[in-house]
Amino acid sequence: MIALDSDTVSAIADDFDRPLATSDPKLLIYRISTAETSLVSSVTRGDGVVMYRPRALARIDQNTVAVVEFGGASSLLYSVDLTTGNRSVISTIGTGATNRYTATAGVRSAAASPISVRGSGPRFARQMRGVAFVANQLIVSGTADATFVGGFARVDLTTGDRTLVAGIALDAGSQITVPFASGSDSYVPGAPTALQTLDDRSLTFIETFGPDRVWVWDVVDNRVREAADLTPQIVFQLPANRAELSGLALTPCTGSNPPFTVQPRETSVTSCVGGTTELRVLTSTPGPFRYVWKRNGTAIDQIAIPSAGTASLSIRDLEANQSGTYTCVVSGACGSVESQQITLTVEVGCCDSIDFNRNTVFPEDQDVIDFFNVLAGADCPYAPPVGQVCDIDFNNNTVFPEDQDVIDFFTVLAGGECS
Repeated sequence: MIALDSDTVSAIADDFDRPLATSDPKLLIYRISTAETSLVSSVTRGDGVVMYRPRALARIDQNTVAVVEFGGASSLLYSVDLTTGNRSVISTIGTGATNRYTATAGVRSAAASPISVRGSGPRFARQMRGVAFVANQLIVSGTADATFVGGFARVDLTTGDRTLVAGIALDAGSQITVPFASGSDSYVPGAPTALQTLDDRSLTFIETFGPDRVWVWDVVDNRVREAADLTPQIVFQLPANRAELSGLALTPCTGSNPPFTVQPRETSVTSCVGGTTELRVLTSTPGPFRYVWKRNGTAIDQIAIPSAGTASLSIRDLEANQSGTYTCVVSGACGSVESQQITLTVEVGCCDSIDFNRNTVFPEDQDVIDFFNVLAGADCPYAPPVGQVCDIDFNNNTVFPEDQDVIDFFTVLAGGECS
């Protein structure tokens, strides 16, 4: 089950005990304020492959959720349109051949047929346990073999290609391992499950077979830690009054202040004309929340800038007139909180920050290493906003790659001025 907003949740009725020929799992939406349940997708609603034993779901965008099947070697990963109920296969993530029924206009196909392989890269041979969308990445957890060792794979939404980002998976029949980054708590992925987005870069998970611990994984830095003091909290709107759901205890909203706080990641940001900037707010609890960004007190058009409805406001092709004070109003069932102001200064003819890998540590050797790696074609060391690539145009003259970007990078690193 996932929250779509403060009054609506989506859940799967997985039809687990039925055989493939009669299986009819359903994706549902439940509106808490009216106690109404709506059918989103099933054999009778929406076209496409009929899901079999779906286990977990995650929201990709306003109109789409991802659903992963439990079924081991034959598992599929789907996208489901919340408006039409149509289902599309994103990736054939299991190691075996897959046969499925299809449904069109409410009619099931007469027989199951093979599903074409979609996507390349590592796979899981046993059960898929969870899925999450965090840091603009679709992450699936699964188990690799009968010992239930497992890991986490990133799946490309366009191609279905899979990349093992942590743990163990199978590639061409052989086990491969990708460790968590240095600085992580000691942890060997077993059967990670119950993935839940914590903020715009982290998720939590537990182990199917214990021990009874909650883990927090920073997807951007690839570091995992045990969350000994984490108290999950989800906020919903109830018909009679407002309440918050913390763990399994439902209690009414009390007092005049909402039960969460909001802080900006930084209060002052300087960027360049033509460049890209990201402003982010952090909440003390995971939500769900509604975000509204403002500039100089006026709400930003979320159609023109979709990220204005998220925790991270990303602005491309900056113009000088976009300088100003920015705040974010965060709303939950128990009230709203407006963040402290963030002052954005857009300068003409300047260079990017020397914190190239955006880990907030600078100057450092790793920024230099990452800059040259990306210049040579390596992956970005951070997750760029949707629709963008890693920014190697350091001097923002719109010409890249070029020697002058390298010269200016080292000049600024040494304390000099941007050319």
